[in-house]
Amino acid sequence: MAAITGTGHEGKTYVITGPEALTYADVAEKLSAAVGKNVTYVGVPWEKAKQAILDGGAPEWFAEGQMEQFRFRWQGKQSRVTSTITDVAKKEPTTFLDFAREFAPYFRGEKNAAAMAAHLPSGR
Repeated sequence: MAAITGTGHEGKTYVITGPEALTYADVAEKLSAAVGKNVTYVGVPWEKAKQAILDGGAPEWFAEGQMEQFRFRWQGKQSRVTSTITDVAKKEPTTFLDFAREFAPYFRGEKNAAAMAAHLPSGR
């Protein structure tokens, strides 16, 4: 919150990441551990993914933008991990596994999305 409300951060740009760079397979493994159910990452060919986005009603420019982001990620360009949370917020960032464990009841369908919004602390 200090970077938003405090002084000394004017004109600065921060790259904010979690504490680890994860592949989609890593995310599936951690979700499996958190929810107690096997979650598997299934890669979808880009053209099929784009078609699914278009079939959902999105415009061509949006679908193509999503494909650009996918290509960017697959090239490893979002695998950088920074210390911004620790440096600026003076706290340790949440790991994906800790996040998944905290929200496991929502992922399992035991709680609904409205309850999830109420679950989020104001500082997050």
